[in-house]
Amino acid sequence: MRNIVESISFGSCVILLMVVSAEAQATTNVAPATTKPAQATKKEVKAAIKQSKVATEALVITCTEKNGLTNHEITRILFRHNEARLKSQVPEIKWDCTMAQMAQEWATRGVAEHRPDNYFGENLFVTTDTKAVPTTGVKRWINEHKYLESGTTNCKPGKMCLHYTQVVAGVSLKLGCGINRNATGKWKTLMVCNYDPNGNGY
Repeated sequence: MRNIVESISFGSCVILLMVVSAEAQATTNVAPATTKPAQATKKEVKAAIKQSKVATEALVITCTEKNGLTNHEITRILFRHNEARLKSQVPEIKWDCTMAQMAQEWATRGVAEHRPDNYFGENLFVTTDTKAVPTTGVKRWINEHKYLESGTTNCKPGKMCLHYTQVVAGVSLKLGCGINRNATGKWKTLMVCNYDPNGNGY
């Protein structure tokens, strides 16, 4: 009989899981466990967010491609994403230079529209304020959580919540954003964030 011990890290908390082999289950006639995965406590989530903030603020993002965001703005965007993700108990997302380059190219166009036939996830933030703080957009996306139907990932009728579901999508592991503060037309600032893999399944 062979048992396997696996560990799952959540912030500073490590959860140990005992996985019983199929052979052992057959020998003992024990049905596979159907219990839900252990959920982190509010205290553990709070500690993980604090740890994430410290680690993110220390990052120096060194992409070779030109980007309209400063390193400070990038780390704040990244932290706000991971703060929401930790609260939803999904893995933290990492900054990706390829995603950032793609987002910046689209933002530079200055047109508030989604990229057609986009393989990746994409969130847009627009405002008439040329001095808008980029995290304002992320906060607005996260605020859409109130439009989720309880216990589902569906939006309430007539409400938008897909920016939020993309921010906290567990399948999305890479993030990159770009900004245009000199857009023409109604919107003066346009921020684009791309996600890999796509979190909304389009």
